[in-house]
Amino acid sequence: MGVPGAGIYPRRYSFALLPRAPFLSEPPLLGLIDTAQWISPEPVRPLVRVDVAPDEFPFLHAVGPYSEREPIFFTYARAALRNRRSRGRANPPPASVRRS
Repeated sequence: MGVPGAGIYPRRYSFALLPRAPFLSEPPLLGLIDTAQWISPEPVRPLVRVDVAPDEFPFLHAVGPYSEREPIFFTYARAALRNRRSRGRANPPPASVRRS
């Protein structure tokens, strides 16, 4: 996939705090698989945006590519494989947020 800050990884990430409305819980895929996604039928303006650098992002190991031309099954399969490979690895918080 690459090295944080190069390739597919942006040099900075943004987290957005969005209002609860107008989001709706997406129904289970095929009536069975809970995708845990929330969708909005209309554009939403963030309440707050927080920029972070890759080394401040504790879930960087879980970031992966996605292409709209790729069947969603392949995206889920790749994510499952990536998660399986990373099991058991420690993911300590960045030094900037560790407590003594």
